[in-house]
Amino acid sequence: MKRRDLIKALGAVAVSGSISAPGLPAHPSPSPSQSPDDVVPHAPLPKVVAGITLVDSKIALDATKLAQEASPPFLFNHAVRTFLFGALSGKASAVKVDYELLYIACILHDLGLTEQFVGDLPFEIQGAQAASQFLGEHGLSQDRTAVVWDGIAMHASAIGQFKQPEIALVGVGAGIFR
Repeated sequence: MKRRDLIKALGAVAVSGSISAPGLPAHPSPSPSQSPDDVVPHAPLPKVVAGITLVDSKIALDATKLAQEASPPFLFNHAVRTFLFGALSGKASAVKVDYELLYIACILHDLGLTEQFVGDLPFEIQGAQAASQFLGEHGLSQDRTAVVWDGIAMHASAIGQFKQPEIALVGVGAGIFR
C-alpha cells in the first residue's frame, strides 16, 4: 500500500470537525448520490482563530480556493489546522515568520494526495510541483515560490526542520515534528 492510500484511508475514518464561520453549517450535506468526501466546504474561513490571523492576500485566497476545490473536507481542514498549529508554534518560539508564505505552504501541502494532483512522484514532491506551477501562474516570485516548494516537499522530512521558519513550521503544524 502506498503512503498516499494509507493517509487517505486514515483520513476517511478520522473524526474531524470542519472549520467554518460561526453560525454556518460545518459543511453541506451530501446528496444521496454523493459521498461525504465529495462535498467540499466553501464557507468563508474566520478571520482570526486562536489569536492567529488567517492570511487574506489575493494569492492566499486563490490558494485556499484551489485547496478547497481539490481536497476532500477532512484534508482541507487538516491543511487549515496545519497553518494554525504552525503559526502558533512560531509565535510561541518568537521566530520571525512570513505568514503569507507559511499559509500558502500549509494550505497547499497535501495537494499531492488529491485526485486532481496525484502522480508517480512521492506525494510531497507531487504537491510541491503542483503548488509551484499554480503559484507561478498567479505571479508569485520564483524566490517566494521556492520557499513554498521546500515547505511542501520537506514537510514530512527531518531536513525541513533545519530550514527557515516558513519551511520548518509546515512540518510542525502538520504534527510531524515538534
